[in-house]
Amino acid sequence: MKARTLHINAEKNWGGGEAQVTYLTEYLDQQGHKVAIACRQNSIIQNVCENKGYEIFPVPMRNGVDIASVMTLRKIILSYKPDVVHMHTSRAHLLGTMALQLLPRGPIKLVTRRMDYPIKQARLMRYFYTCMDKVIAISPGVKRALVQSGLPEKKIELIYSGVDLEKFKTPFDRASVRVKYHLPVDAPVIAVVATMPERKGHTYLINAMPEVRAGRENSDRSLSENVVP
Repeated sequence: MKARTLHINAEKNWGGGEAQVTYLTEYLDQQGHKVAIACRQNSIIQNVCENKGYEIFPVPMRNGVDIASVMTLRKIILSYKPDVVHMHTSRAHLLGTMALQLLPRGPIKLVTRRMDYPIKQARLMRYFYTCMDKVIAISPGVKRALVQSGLPEKKIELIYSGVDLEKFKTPFDRASVRVKYHLPVDAPVIAVVATMPERKGHTYLINAMPEVRAGRENSDRSLSENVVP
């Protein structure tokens, strides 16, 4: 059975969530399903998916109570007639749910949860999750947080985020990166691939590096002192 899916994503910038929406859209399209994306106007995901030829519905989605965007999403759902509405990110979740509640009979409602902290205990926020047909958790930690927040376990599906490994099969030219960033050929290099919000904890890594370096230097010194001439 081929399904019609409408993804809703409200982020302007690019992160892991937007990459996952794109991967999922590509996969569903390859399997012969009909897929469209309602996304924030002038967002990176809009540009990426338009370049790939996918159907896009740009929506302002200025904030989580943007009533004009709720009405626009309602019109999109009525015209596109999806079997599934899959919401990504909190703002998309809020706006998409409000739009769906304005329909007499709606499609299957899904939301993906990527954060491993509990949802807010306000009754309205809990309703936005309990009214979903399924809540997708991307890790056991996320699932535990949802259960701790009072969401029935039977409503949660654990689905890990997928990664397209084909993109990483090309050998990586380490030497050229060292030349580009003026790094010594024998210097240890640590790379972090992530967006930069505070919750990612990049500051912990940066603050720890002096201790890591000192520990390495002490280890090298101890090793050289114990070498028998």
